[in-house]
Amino acid sequence: MKLNVDKTTASDDIIKSSIKPDKRYWISNKIITGNKQKWLIQLYLLSDIYPNSGTIDTQMRNFLKVLENSKKKDQNLKTLISLVTEIALRNPRVVPTAIAILSIFISRIEGNSNKIKLIEKIRTKFGQVPNSSLLMIWFQRLYLKINKSVKYSELLCKKVIDEKTMIWNSKWLDDSLKKTIDETPIIEIELLKKTKSKFSKKEIKKIVSKKRYDYG
Repeated sequence: MKLNVDKTTASDDIIKSSIKPDKRYWISNKIITGNKQKWLIQLYLLSDIYPNSGTIDTQMRNFLKVLENSKKKDQNLKTLISLVTEIALRNPRVVPTAIAILSIFISRIEGNSNKIKLIEKIRTKFGQVPNSSLLMIWFQRLYLKINKSVKYSELLCKKVIDEKTMIWNSKWLDDSLKKTIDETPIIEIELLKKTKSKFSKKEIKKIVSKKRYDYG
């Protein structure tokens, strides 16, 4: 075993050194606000300095909890959606939370055609990210009930639409094991049928309560 010199520091300030840099920055710079746009801008700026940090993860979950219970009508939905999309692009660990937030904002957009235009812009953004499998799998959850005709390159996404899609090459297995692999369902079809475009309270609770996502 070796000490990681990048994470090993000496300090005479016990309190300051016990707090992670991203959390110190957030405590020092956060302005208490009930304004959703300002809150997201602060998170966006934090992610620019400390990308994929635990503080961003925690704060995005807090934002989701507040948003779920908020009855306030937001006039700047497109801006809010844009900010959440940018935060998701820079922070893989918050992708599930960001998609849940986006589903709530998009549910407040009037007209299905307007929703599709916005989600297509999100799709274009996500598509620019290399190795964006995680993004696209969660994106499908966002878009599936709004536009079912969308085609995906990810095999797992294709499997959701067509059960016959083969995820793994099982030709080399013996017949018994091959049959098990090929015929064991991995998509809960009945659950999928009941799914709404907006995340349910049960889905949000699972995302908020999960300690962390080790993605990226």
